[in-house]
Amino acid sequence: DGASVVLAKGQGNLETLFPPPREVFFLLTVKCRAVARHLELDVGASVLLRDAGRAGEQEPGPRGVT
Repeated sequence: DGASVVLAKGQGNLETLFPPPREVFFLLTVKCRAVARHLELDVGASVLLRDAGRAGEQEPGPRGVT
């Protein structure tokens, strides 16, 4: 609760924490087609995503930078 930044590393954390209860940055390599479709990225892409969480505004479309 006291952390100013939460960084979740790995696709498994994205799958487990999505949608997150608070703002989270996800750092991962896309490893499967289902996640690639959801993020509108290619399998193998490395990405840093920001998700505002349930309390924040969700941005439309992909939120990552490859």
